[in-house]
Amino acid sequence: MVEFTPPKFSGLIDGNLKSGMYEYSYQYYNKHAQQTEISPSTKLIPLHNGALTVNESNRIQGYEQDAKTNKGIVIEVPTSKDFNKLIIYRIHYVETGVPPIIETVFDENMPSDSIYSFHDTGIDGLNIISLEEYNMMTGIHIVPKTIESMTDYMFASNI
Repeated sequence: MVEFTPPKFSGLIDGNLKSGMYEYSYQYYNKHAQQTEISPSTKLIPLHNGALTVNESNRIQGYEQDAKTNKGIVIEVPTSKDFNKLIIYRIHYVETGVPPIIETVFDENMPSDSIYSFHDTGIDGLNIISLEEYNMMTGIHIVPKTIESMTDYMFASNI
């Protein structure tokens, strides 16, 4: 069994990502054999025009929808010696209330380092995955420490 940690956001770089919010997750597999569920995703990563500091918080501006931001994102993904392939998914939220665009952006042999640093400069995705398909592959990542019951209903607690 593999214990997943979310990918870690490392910073912004020059790139061609479009405006919006981003998340990333990953999955391990062996060619023609087993595969894991998809990892928990990173926290939302907003792309905005400016650096967020306490003194400059009122100067933050967004970009127009579907505009190129001249920014890219670096994430760090742990690797596994038990699998020989790695897939990285990019989840792009374009507009509030609209399902995200989910793309496979990396599908290659497992890097030899224990942590792989992935630079997303806005490359075209390898393929697009529907939200339903993505949710089906993620499995359940909520693990309660205890389960309580009240009036014949069970509740997860200490998640």
